[in-house]
Amino acid sequence: MFKDMDDWSMAKDYNGAERFNDGSRPLIGETSLADIIISGIPDKNDVYIGVYPHSDFEFFFEGAIVSKETAVQIGTDIANHINSASDSVCFTDGSFKEFFSGLQISGIRTQDSETVIEAGTQAEEAITDPNAKPYIFNLETTKIELHFDKADYDALSDAQKREIKSAFLWSGKGKCWVSRAKEPNLWRPKEVANKLGFTVELREGERLTYGEQLERQAERAEARADRYEGYAANAAKRGEQMQSALRSYHGDNSFFTQPNINSSSGRAFTNYREKLYNRYHRGFEEYRKSDYFNDRAQTARETATNAFALAERRYRRSYDAEPAAA
Repeated sequence: MFKDMDDWSMAKDYNGAERFNDGSRPLIGETSLADIIISGIPDKNDVYIGVYPHSDFEFFFEGAIVSKETAVQIGTDIANHINSASDSVCFTDGSFKEFFSGLQISGIRTQDSETVIEAGTQAEEAITDPNAKPYIFNLETTKIELHFDKADYDALSDAQKREIKSAFLWSGKGKCWVSRAKEPNLWRPKEVANKLGFTVELREGERLTYGEQLERQAERAEARADRYEGYAANAAKRGEQMQSALRSYHGDNSFFTQPNINSSSGRAFTNYREKLYNRYHRGFEEYRKSDYFNDRAQTARETATNAFALAERRYRRSYDAEPAAA
């Protein structure tokens, strides 16, 4: 039923998938309606099970599975549940809750685009706790956000600030700390948030379908490529300007062979020539910057191309799976 995930799937199709603690690859199982991913979490014993329907609706189980073997058994149960109802189930018609309600899986938190259901009453207790602070789970970016007052942040210890910076990046646009990782690898940011007293999850935005996520990834990659190409062009222009003065003396042997004369005019000439040499060498640094940004732009273009191709492949796959009209 399940097989090891290949490099392409780990890097492109399901780039949140992580190897298990023993170093083995994440597992993938295919059904008629969805792919099932079983993924490890680095340095922890937890295992994620993700269900990715071909219709681009994303639904996944998260959390308290402590062994790979148990996860495989649960994944097999999910696959059998999907295959047994494949003729009547449509993941886009709002019936996903009812469809998965038949699975009795204890200790698992289920997530979808509308609700979070926690095992036990811990969530209700946290919401009613007056000392609990909320963190934001952004459904569009699938990252979590921590919002601090400046005074609250300044009051943190150096160790707490280092821990925040290890799991979050400051967003000048959002004026908040945004997790480095995204769903389903949020265990570390949530761990840091909980240590700081952020124990209540508030959801904002609207969850994007997998296809929409790919399109957004491609659009952002193209914007990055355009930006890097602009940086490269500007650096090349600066390099040309820095080297143009010395190049204008090309063929003038006396300019380059004139000895240093210890007189006011001789020292002025020597200083001027050294200044041109230094600018010429700095021009090479600008050309190196241009090459660097061109490489970054090429990588971003490839990312955009791959994302668009994957979105198109997912679309065709979903289209081909639709039953023919009667």
